[in-house]
Amino acid sequence: MQTVGGGIIADISSGLEPVPVALEYSSQEKLDELQAVHTRYIVHSIIPGREDDRACYYDGCDCSSTSATNLCLNESRCGCIAMHGCYYTRTNPPLLTLLLDLQPSNSPTPPIYECNSSCACPPTCPNRLVQHGCRVPMRVFHTGTARGWSVQVMRAVRRGEFVCEYAGEVVRAREIRKRRWGEGSEGTGTGNYVLCLREYVCVWLLLILYILEPSENGAQALRTNIDPTTTANLGRYINHSCSPNLSLFPVRVDSVVPLVGMFAYRDIAEGEELGFDYAGVIGYGDEVTPSNGEETENGRTRCLCNAGAGVCRGWLPFDARL
Repeated sequence: MQTVGGGIIADISSGLEPVPVALEYSSQEKLDELQAVHTRYIVHSIIPGREDDRACYYDGCDCSSTSATNLCLNESRCGCIAMHGCYYTRTNPPLLTLLLDLQPSNSPTPPIYECNSSCACPPTCPNRLVQHGCRVPMRVFHTGTARGWSVQVMRAVRRGEFVCEYAGEVVRAREIRKRRWGEGSEGTGTGNYVLCLREYVCVWLLLILYILEPSENGAQALRTNIDPTTTANLGRYINHSCSPNLSLFPVRVDSVVPLVGMFAYRDIAEGEELGFDYAGVIGYGDEVTPSNGEETENGRTRCLCNAGAGVCRGWLPFDARL
């Protein structure tokens, strides 16, 4: 990270993202504390085994490089779109908009599948979005309150537009508990950035999925834990909001382990702070501890919600399994 002076780092991604990610800090002390923890910037989550194995799990389309702009939005001609649907076009309406309409009801939503490395289409294909990193200019800053660091957009964002990924290390639950135990905060809802994504899947997929666990109703769930504590992108700085402007979706490219894409739930104004509902991760079910008091019946501590929304629940939810 290179400091330019005036309390601003021009780009904490050091050129890894398509657009600079600025960070503004009020004191050298706060910057030192931050850099002592967040030691590595990444664009996409690190999946165990994928560093050495780059093979794609999915068949690709055969859309040519000269016609991909049109073909990769056409379900009658693109194999990827025919199989998984087209989420990113702004017509008919796009599937992503329909999924956003389901979000308030916590209805199950399918993952997004993008064109992958097996496809013949070029990097400019319109069905390649999350895999290219964030394209919205953003600024990380310290709120000066108990909410700590946060992120704001530097231009207006349309509903349904991709904002950034929530990236970190993909780890198993036992590894997370081990890390938390080492920090002296195991079993609490404090200082925990881990995002737990659960997807409930059909039986024939169970043999190829990465992490499986039985849910309380007997269904099988694919669980993806993303720990952005030390290795992460700017998504780690986006705070909880009980009235969020972001929605999260699993996005698959080459691996069965999904990336987590953060999309605008509504139109977002220039300069607006970003937030997503920590209890609203797709597929969370009943496993996220409800926010109904400072301590649970097991004596586990939890954090106050400082988002200030009119519909605030009062306390931050957290996954008691971690």
